[in-house]
Amino acid sequence: MTAAALQVECPVCTAGALKDLELRRSLSGRQVRIALCPECLVLVNTDSDRSERLQQEGSRSFYGLSPEQIAELPRALVDAANLVRSLLPAGWTDLREKTFLEFGSGRGLLPIAAAHLGFARSWGVDLNLETFEQVSRHLPVPGSVRMVRELDVVEGAVDLVVLWHTLEHIPRPAVLLRRLAERTRVEGWIVVQVPQYCPEYICETHHHFYTEPALTRVLEAAGYAPERVAYDLDNAFIAAWARRTPRGAASPSGRGR
Repeated sequence: MTAAALQVECPVCTAGALKDLELRRSLSGRQVRIALCPECLVLVNTDSDRSERLQQEGSRSFYGLSPEQIAELPRALVDAANLVRSLLPAGWTDLREKTFLEFGSGRGLLPIAAAHLGFARSWGVDLNLETFEQVSRHLPVPGSVRMVRELDVVEGAVDLVVLWHTLEHIPRPAVLLRRLAERTRVEGWIVVQVPQYCPEYICETHHHFYTEPALTRVLEAAGYAPERVAYDLDNAFIAAWARRTPRGAASPSGRGR
């Protein structure tokens, strides 16, 4: 049967109309409808819950710390530092004049690790700051780390932006990425990792499932030039590294020209 057009603009590439693809069962047992954009090949959960409240509650639930996890925080910080190192663009050895930003930072371990690695300023943006406050009572947090709820609070231009399992939670990813690009220096970088389309990742707060064409296209449209794509086939993740192009790049104040 031919997929029916939904007459809904694709929220990722904004160029195609979504087409009805199939019904699936979410992790909570709900029936959800999956649509496909024929332009960028993104898969869209049209029955996802787009409320900010649910995202905030989901963050608290997912990142909440048990006593056992608190005891493991020093080890988790080491792992976070290793991850940040693996994300650095080639040739980045001196971080003393660079700014790090993670959007959707959860417990804040990546911003903390980035500061310990030498970034001059390290930002985390998340709706849930309570878990970071709990973490900060158990780990040394450098003074260069700031956790905030809103991107507009971030000061200055950013050299490395990380969205680590965040973009799939964003209802309007093209809008967010343009806002992030406005704050990224020319030749700065963004690194994005998202889950691929498989049953264990279909849930109420995962709005989109990115293919390689969809992920690179939405980054290009925002003003980034994708340089590398990598797959974690064991976990069904896809990651992309993209460099900021001059179009609409950040001024020293952090605002796009």
